Amino acid sequence: MALTISVVIPTYRRPQDLAACLDSILGQSVMPLEVIVVDNEAAQSTQTLVRQCEAKYSECQITLRYLANKKNSLPFARNLGVKSSSGEIVLFLDDDFILESGYLDEIIRMYEGKPGVLGVQGYVGGDASRSYRMRALFFLPRPEEGKCRVMPSIYTTYPLNLEEPIPCEYLSGCNASFRRLILTEFAFDENLLKYSFGEDLDLSYRISQCYPKSLWITPFARGIHKVSPAGRSADKEAATLSEVYRLYIFYKLFSTKARNKVIYIWSTLGQILGKLTSPSPVALLEIKHLLEALILCLRHLNDIRRGDLGFFNNTLSEMAVPHAEAIQAPIENCDTCHIHRVKYPKGE
Repeated sequence: MALTISVVIPTYRRPQDLAACLDSILGQSVMPLEVIVVDNEAAQSTQTLVRQCEAKYSECQITLRYLANKKNSLPFARNLGVKSSSGEIVLFLDDDFILESGYLDEIIRMYEGKPGVLGVQGYVGGDASRSYRMRALFFLPRPEEGKCRVMPSIYTTYPLNLEEPIPCEYLSGCNASFRRLILTEFAFDENLLKYSFGEDLDLSYRISQCYPKSLWITPFARGIHKVSPAGRSADKEAATLSEVYRLYIFYKLFSTKARNKVIYIWSTLGQILGKLTSPSPVALLEIKHLLEALILCLRHLNDIRRGDLGFFNNTLSEMAVPHAEAIQAPIENCDTCHIHRVKYPKGE
């Protein structure tokens, strides 16, 4: 008997993207047991969309559920989805992710073919035409042939030209699945709010460190991550959130030996130099926001070391700048994400 899958989709102000994601699920050769949409804004437009899709899902014998999340936190939404689901496998999808045909079938095939597998992600490819030498020099996110690993910079590499399944050190939250059993032992970190930073890699890297070679990526389950501009934080808030949470995750998951600290600081310098290679009003504004974020981190370094983010999270809503007033940089799909290691006890 095939394993059952629950699909959990956190969403925030993206009804059009969510509609395309939901349609792609109905195009699969293997259907999930249920799909749970967790709305981080509880918007009427999203709830109406889900209600409109219920009939199509019912025809395919799939339960489609809508949950209003009281807290604008991606980790909180994912944990809520897990608690509300019942499948043997829980698949997390971003609301702007599109499944290609056969995706769910290939995910199940990985679990059934490898009993020790605790998590599987599909493959979204990578850009092999660009040079990533500067990114490699500064331990910044980049593609890497045959590897899916984590660096002390709290950035990752993502495999290029993948032809066979390989083990991973982390799974990307845009399309990450786990056995339900492991999600009773590990949970997403609810200290991380809003669109967050690295919550997916924090969870998955902790799992991979406790259970080596238990996480896999397969090139046979493919999807398209559209990286929608909707629902994201304004520039200043996004920059501050990224740096505060990145440093928090560093202290949480990596040892503070000299080598790791040097790599972390070196990567931060690389971020600034990378923006200076193509100076523009947008790049200069990004550098300004980054420097302000780094100053905030230094002022509250002891709080961050202790895992106390109250100084930042309590004022997060005050930092938001309306998108119409902010200079928005083009969204770059950097083929990777952000990272972590294990010090927290099992069961959190």
